[in-house]
Amino acid sequence: MSFVLKHRLTSEIFAFPMLNNYQIPYYGVKSWTSIDEAETELASFLSNQNIQAIDDWSLHEVEDNELKLFNVKLKNDPERKLYLDDQGKPVSKRIT
Repeated sequence: MSFVLKHRLTSEIFAFPMLNNYQIPYYGVKSWTSIDEAETELASFLSNQNIQAIDDWSLHEVEDNELKLFNVKLKNDPERKLYLDDQGKPVSKRIT
């Protein structure tokens, strides 16, 4: 299981530019592997990302295969946003 950030009003899943284990840049979903780690880092992480409305974001538990699907849906494209629809299925949309 993993934990991701989900916007309370829009159901957007938080994604941003990151580095993978090989230090290769990519655009993907921020996740944590434990709830304790996620809760400890949540406020400082959002603050470091210049997110003012910290309370608008909450932790959302997902299966590891869902997390992989989220990143596939983003297509390594920073012009995309990822949302969960009413059935909880991931939908990516280009923002330009």
